[in-house]
Amino acid sequence: MDLKIGQGVSGLAFDAVKKIAWMNRPILWLRSAIAIAGFLLIGIIVVTLVNLNISGDVGSISDLAQDIEAVINDFIFVCIGVYFLIGIEGRIKRRRALDSVSELRRLAHLIDFN
Repeated sequence: MDLKIGQGVSGLAFDAVKKIAWMNRPILWLRSAIAIAGFLLIGIIVVTLVNLNISGDVGSISDLAQDIEAVINDFIFVCIGVYFLIGIEGRIKRRRALDSVSELRRLAHLIDFN
């Protein structure tokens, strides 16, 4: 019985080492996808600004206020999107770490009962 527990602990330790090595490496495909999305976003903003027709005539104060509000809203949504994209890798790794902690907790209960 003790041999099986020892083999189980040894196997979990080996798996833990592999998971830690995985967590220390960057997820290259995800970082590449985030970089491509960022470049696309910057490209869309640049194309929009180049093709924007700005006239000196504001019209009325309410039109100016609506335009300023639209620009601020767009800026906020772009910032939220960038923040979300930057945090994806950390969330994936955090989920895997929490799963590993759960495995260790189950192992501790198993050893405690024996």
